[in-house]
Amino acid sequence: MNLLASIEKSKQQGLARLIYGLGIRHVGKFASQLLASQYSSIDELAKKSAEELTKINGLGEKTAEAIATYFATDENIDLINKLKDIGIRTKQTKKEGHLLGKKFVFTGGLASLSRPDASDLVIKNGGMVSSAIGKDIDYVVVGTDPGSKYEKAKKLGLVIIDENEFKKLAGVS
Repeated sequence: MNLLASIEKSKQQGLARLIYGLGIRHVGKFASQLLASQYSSIDELAKKSAEELTKINGLGEKTAEAIATYFATDENIDLINKLKDIGIRTKQTKKEGHLLGKKFVFTGGLASLSRPDASDLVIKNGGMVSSAIGKDIDYVVVGTDPGSKYEKAKKLGLVIIDENEFKKLAGVS
């Protein structure tokens, strides 16, 4: 019973995870989140040209070209159609949320949330998760035993919050 429930739950993952899972060259987790924040379905993304995709702030030419090439291949379109046929969710409602457009980095261990669950909270509330510290990061969530990201965040003067502050921001008690 748990296996079937897990399989059904996996079919309902967000658009960003689907895009990432397709294994498109140069498309990592951050680019997947960026694309999912711009488009409401895999079909909408598939119709975009490389030129249109390069207009997305944070998406480079190589990545845009790789995406356009991926969706121009019949074999890949067939795969997406098969995913739809077995019930994989390929659409999402437009992102709305109090974290809309905010970028988060997690460092150190979280006590009450797994890293994937924390990332999902950000994404579900319209935000993005990055693995790298930079000036464009809005919040650095620090857990136990933070690494070099914490030090770099302090040097850059970024907003550093703990897990409890993060949960309040994300609307979790």
